[in-house]
Parts: sequence; structure tokens; C-alpha cells
Amino acid sequence: MPDPQALRDLALEIARELAPELRSRAGRASGIRTKSSDTDLVSDTDRWSEERIVSQLNTARPHDEIISEEGLRVSGTSGVRWLVDPIDGTTDFIYGHPGFSISIGAEVDDKPIVGVVVDPLLQEAFAAARGAGATLNGRPIRVSLQAD
Repeated sequence: MPDPQALRDLALEIARELAPELRSRAGRASGIRTKSSDTDLVSDTDRWSEERIVSQLNTARPHDEIISEEGLRVSGTSGVRWLVDPIDGTTDFIYGHPGFSISIGAEVDDKPIVGVVVDPLLQEAFAAARGAGATLNGRPIRVSLQAD
């Protein structure tokens, strides 16, 4: 099994690299189209972000499968599957509202082992790896102990 922490670090590095550009493009998106419904939007920036994430993952891990929300797919043989949403919350992104992020996850044998969510506007990076806990901007986080 690949090292979950190494996969998390790769996803986090890629998402953090793209975040400043998404921050600068928020509220100024071009090439806006609809997908499955009138409210399911996609922009040129979604495709730009998707291409970069998929390319960087494929370069770093050429034998992994990659499935991205906007349609890019890469076949793989390693047992690792990356799941990518290049701009999760496209409508908020298009209007420049908080509430969009870059989301990258990884599964091994259909079991989730890595999750990374980077919010370009708030500059928050949530990251988790199976067996290593979760962090917000590198600081450990955990669920509340509050029962009610």
C-alpha cells in the first residue's frame, strides 16, 4: 500500500500551488457554461484547474487512476484512484463568494485514504490521511468531544 501521508502531501502541494490563481480569478470567471442543469455551472477556470491537477498527479504518479469532475480521466494500474473536483462550489467561485475550494482525494482498493480541501479565499488547507489524523493549515484538528 502506498504511504497515505505521501499521497496527502502531494495533493496538498498541488492544491496550494493553484489556490492563488483561483483567488485572483474568483468573481471574474469567463467561458461559463451549464452541465447537467441550468444551475450546474462550469467555467474555463474549472477546466484550467482540472488540467493542471490531473497533469501534476499523472506526472508524479503515472500508474494511478484519476477521475475528475469535469470529465478528465486517466486509467491506472497501481490500485490508487484520485478523485478531483478542481473547483468545488463553482457557482460561488463565479460570483466571487466564499464557499469554493479545490478538493482532491485518493482511494486505495475503493477505500478512502486521503482528503485535501483548500479554500483559496480563506487560505485554509484541510488535509487528512488514513492513520495520520486531520489538520487545518498544518495544525491537528479533531472532532468535538461534545456528545449533545
